[in-house]
Amino acid sequence: MKFEEQLRWFHIEDENMQIMAVEVQKLRANKIEQMKVVQSGLAKLEEKVPLANQTIRGFTLDKSKDYGHNVMINIDMERMLHEIMALIDKPRVLQNSIISHLKSLNDWKTTEEELEDEIRIVDNIEGLFSIYL
Repeated sequence: MKFEEQLRWFHIEDENMQIMAVEVQKLRANKIEQMKVVQSGLAKLEEKVPLANQTIRGFTLDKSKDYGHNVMINIDMERMLHEIMALIDKPRVLQNSIISHLKSLNDWKTTEEELEDEIRIVDNIEGLFSIYL
């Protein structure tokens, strides 16, 4: 391959790498914005978990006061238990959702590190290219 052909090839590769670097930076910026929104939402959800648990405790206490000791022995106890279990499931579902979102956030952080590695590689290639030109 002649020097001129190699030089032309390097120019083409440099242009392609610059385009790719710009696209990667745009994707990274978009991902960062998305993750800020997700983190904000997760923070709001995490703030609600203690309130939900407190509400369940209050509901359970109120229900136990509403029902007399004798009444709790009959069929109403089963209905009350069903109501309480439904309330207990809500924070559990919320917690599972938060865990899922945190896993997505951790996965994204790994992807972000990989994107940064790719940007460093592109920068190194550009540096090498500028040295040889």
